[in-house]
Amino acid sequence: MNQSTEALETDFRSVKEMYYTLMSDPIVNTELYREITDKETDPDILYENINSRLRRLTYYNNAWNSHLLRYISLIYNENDYNSINNFSAGSIDGIRTNQTVGSFYSTFQDFIANGTRINTILFSADSTDPLIYFAQDYYEIADYKINGTIVMGVSSEQLARAFNSILKYDGALGIVYDEKGRILCSTAQITPGTQIFDASFGEVPVSRMLQDSSSYFINTTSLSGYNLYSAVIIPNRAVFQDLETQMGGYILIILVLAAAFILLGLFISRKIINYINSLISQMEMIQAGHYEITVPNYGIRELDTLSAIFKKTSSKIGYLINEVYTNELLLREAELKALQAQINPHFLFNTLLCISWNAKSNGDEKTSRMIDALSELLDSKMSFTENSKVTVAYEIEHVNFYLFLQKTRFGDKLRFHVDIPEDFLPLLIPKLCLQPIVENAVVHGLENKTGMGYVTVTAKINAGMLIFTVADNGVGMDPSRMDLDADEPCGARPEHHNIGLKNTNKRIRHLYGEPYGITIRSSENFGTLVVIKLPVDRESEHV
Repeated sequence: MNQSTEALETDFRSVKEMYYTLMSDPIVNTELYREITDKETDPDILYENINSRLRRLTYYNNAWNSHLLRYISLIYNENDYNSINNFSAGSIDGIRTNQTVGSFYSTFQDFIANGTRINTILFSADSTDPLIYFAQDYYEIADYKINGTIVMGVSSEQLARAFNSILKYDGALGIVYDEKGRILCSTAQITPGTQIFDASFGEVPVSRMLQDSSSYFINTTSLSGYNLYSAVIIPNRAVFQDLETQMGGYILIILVLAAAFILLGLFISRKIINYINSLISQMEMIQAGHYEITVPNYGIRELDTLSAIFKKTSSKIGYLINEVYTNELLLREAELKALQAQINPHFLFNTLLCISWNAKSNGDEKTSRMIDALSELLDSKMSFTENSKVTVAYEIEHVNFYLFLQKTRFGDKLRFHVDIPEDFLPLLIPKLCLQPIVENAVVHGLENKTGMGYVTVTAKINAGMLIFTVADNGVGMDPSRMDLDADEPCGARPEHHNIGLKNTNKRIRHLYGEPYGITIRSSENFGTLVVIKLPVDRESEHV
């Protein structure tokens, strides 16, 4: 129904556009041309040229090319008019139409005499004429004085083709009628100009069909621009019959699709069950220790992906079992070695103690102190655990032991200064968080330095943090090694002192979190400054 209405709207719109084209053309409307050009006459505006002008104007008009618009006439007075038609040359219908339109003058000459606007629909006196005529005036633009009349003949048969979409329904009817109830065109054999109340379709009055909404689907729509109306009438039974036919086809398609889906589902489920049974069988073999078993490829991407994963998993399980077995052997061997090594520290410390006593008894206090310092350092490192905490006093004592030993080694080439406030000494810090930094400064900062070297260790509390600084005037380090969070390049050999700094930094962050840790500032040949940030830890218990 909507398609029919839209098609009719398009047809009538193209006819109206043709009227406006003629109305605005300066050659067709001589008075309009005079107003625009300010010329009284123009040699090109001759009656014999207007027909060719009309044909040029209609050349690109859709209504003309589709044979909807079949005839155009410009009527100036009772005896004067120009006309063109879409009939074949010499057609009897064309001659008859010319004669019919000539007789229309008497219908609207009174309108012209009174200066009244003309906008009307005319029906031919010949009942066999297939055209419907739309008469509209054309006038001067200055004072709207009627200059003549434009009559356009529209094919009623072509208009009726707008209703083709409803003709698949048996008993359907489409009509176009004006405000006076006259039928312009229809899908039935109804003469144009017949009143709705006088028309019948299949022995049923059209007027009754328009009012019987219980038996018909009815859609009545106003067509813009011409005071016309379209009505589409379709019997209910025809629609229901069509729906039943369509539903029968839909049901058959649904049944066929359902059967196909069931068969496909059974086929797929059978393949999946076979795959699962195969997988269970392979897993039982793996359980029995046959880790080299593989699952065959099935030609289905998802199942083949699962097969590949199964292969990798079984291989990995075999590898891990072998690795666990190997590690268990290594663990037992390590346990034996650990039992053997338990004797070594006691032997070492007892030996160092004997050497210290011997040195002291011989009056060599310096050697005795060196041995005692070394014993303390070795004991501290052997009893080290990652989460151990000690007092600042304990850590500073071992820093002093280390610096004392290095001072003995380097002599006057090394100077050091440890300045820690006394109220900081009871605070807790991670064990071995300072001594490795001091060791790093001496070994890697001062060993290769020419001239006097010094190391200073200081501490302060700022913004709730306990901050230690270890400074040296050594050779410094490459800036690329100062980022303790960066990974070593692939294949690069890690520097020993860089590993020590990184491990200490990781321990501090592991214990206290991201705000704490180690930062480094260094320049080559100008020394290094290491800053260790720790929380102010006053716990009463510590290891």
